Amino acid sequence: MSEPPVMSPGANRELPAHTLSAYVDIVMSHVSRPGVDLDLSVVAVDSGGRVTHENDFVFFNNTRHRSGSVEHLGQRASGGRSWDAARVHLSRVPGEIHALHVTMSGEHDGFAAVPDLRVEIVDHLSSTMALIDLGALQTESAAIALELYRRSGSWKVRAVAQGWDAGFGALVEHYGIAVEEPVQATPPVAPRATPPPPPAPSPPSGHPTPQSPPPPEPAPGLASARRGLFGPRRKDLERELQATRAQVASLGILDAIELSRLTEERRTELATVHREIATARAELDLLRSQVVETDDVYMLQAAGIYEFAHPLESSVAHKDRLKTLKERYKSLTRAQRAVSATTNWTINGSVQQGAKMVKDTSKLMLRAYNAEADNCVRVVRPHSLETNVQRLERARDAIAKLGAIMSIRITDEYHRLRVEEVRLTADYHAKVAEEREAQREAREREREDQRAQQEYERERERLHRERAQVERALDVALSGTADQAAVEQLRQRLAAVDDELEEAAVRAANSRLGFVYVISNIGAFGEKIVKIGMTRRREPMDRVRELGDASVPFLFDVHALIFSEDALGLEARLHAAFAHRRVNRVNLRREFFYVTPSEVRAELTKLKNEHLLDFTDTPLADEWRRSVAMAGGPGSQA
Repeated sequence: MSEPPVMSPGANRELPAHTLSAYVDIVMSHVSRPGVDLDLSVVAVDSGGRVTHENDFVFFNNTRHRSGSVEHLGQRASGGRSWDAARVHLSRVPGEIHALHVTMSGEHDGFAAVPDLRVEIVDHLSSTMALIDLGALQTESAAIALELYRRSGSWKVRAVAQGWDAGFGALVEHYGIAVEEPVQATPPVAPRATPPPPPAPSPPSGHPTPQSPPPPEPAPGLASARRGLFGPRRKDLERELQATRAQVASLGILDAIELSRLTEERRTELATVHREIATARAELDLLRSQVVETDDVYMLQAAGIYEFAHPLESSVAHKDRLKTLKERYKSLTRAQRAVSATTNWTINGSVQQGAKMVKDTSKLMLRAYNAEADNCVRVVRPHSLETNVQRLERARDAIAKLGAIMSIRITDEYHRLRVEEVRLTADYHAKVAEEREAQREAREREREDQRAQQEYERERERLHRERAQVERALDVALSGTADQAAVEQLRQRLAAVDDELEEAAVRAANSRLGFVYVISNIGAFGEKIVKIGMTRRREPMDRVRELGDASVPFLFDVHALIFSEDALGLEARLHAAFAHRRVNRVNLRREFFYVTPSEVRAELTKLKNEHLLDFTDTPLADEWRRSVAMAGGPGSQA
């Protein structure tokens, strides 16, 4: 595999188009060594190079940007290296963010002392697109590694590799973030003074006199821990943990009453924390219930096999049903049965003005609901059906909340009809797609039959010309002095041409007669996928060569060509035998299967021995094998 390009400071390049709709990962790594601890951060800046919100600094204490465009993936260690990474969803970056700066900081003696420091940009296919040259960094302890920025509708990356000797503080101040003053670590609780115990008899010789342990000293370095937005670093947390353990050890000398009081305080604090967690979880569940999932990839994966809510015979029938449905809910609107509201509302003591206000508000609410319903109808597809139904339910609930004072709500009957319209529209789109695929398949079959018919016509014309030539030669031989052997040979040839003409006529009339082919394409689909199809052409390899056109990178390899008087039936039996191993289980006209050529051969032998004329287990795959060899072997492939 070729090495990714190395970008020196100041160099820039445009990110590939396939990353714009997915994401890129910024990965920093170095050889693990004691005393070296580096953190990767991503800073979202405006056109002035400053942050506008403290959430714009994404790092280990703030792992996600408020827009969801940047995620800190966290540190890990493997293979003797330490890794830290962040993920950037370029399509989600808000317009007010001008650029994203990727920074490095931590505990070390200058970047030159960090062994084998690397920063690379990796796409969603795990392919490294570029490496950043960090050789210019020497004594700096914090630096900007690279910048991602917009330019003319696309995203570019620029290598920066510039930093500060003053470290993390200088880095965040560069972006306009104020670092809070260090917080003095809380010293351990000193033991409460207690009266000295009465004199005890001297211990036996050889045992030391018990003494009270001195109060533990504060753990070094806690006084300088970073707080506020950035919180304590990991090393600071470890030192704080050591101090807390020392404090717990000191509690051993407290009397039972003091220890009981402290225990009760901690229990109270713990109960408070549990209540706060329960409240936060309830709020999170409420927010999740109000969120409607709109991610197309997720909805496609969750859709599974689509089932028609209204299984009509054609898309025209679905359109007619939609037209009838629209007339039904329009009639409800005209009859003022789309919205229900209170009837005793008054304004300034006037029932008439109150009724007018309720009527006007109801119209406004209905218009808002219909706008959301029309939008759902416009964008709904089979995979997003349930999502759009949920959107419509949320819209109805929101209108009920907003109109609660006047008891304004969308009626059940009107809402049911609009939901049915959304479902029927999804059915319509599914039926249209199904019909288009059926038409495409029918056109393909028709073209294949036309080509086969043209071949038969050409063959018949050739045979008729040959027969005419043989007849003329036979007439000449009979009227001349040709010997009997020559005459007999001409008669045999004439009979053979008549037999071929009869066979061509039978082939042209029999639509089920043809060849079943078993082919594979290792370079395009791998070693365990074959295509099983059928063609009526006199020369079946013409069909195989057509399938290996520009739509796939390599030609197909033929494992078997099986002539059969019932090729359609043989193809159907093979498809049924491997139905549970279809590649495409939705569109059954796609004839690819997760099987090996040897498994197809075994099935052919089982079906009918006379069908299996010749079979090749190992494909030649000449173009693919030579391409792999020219690229440097299988390891060179993505």
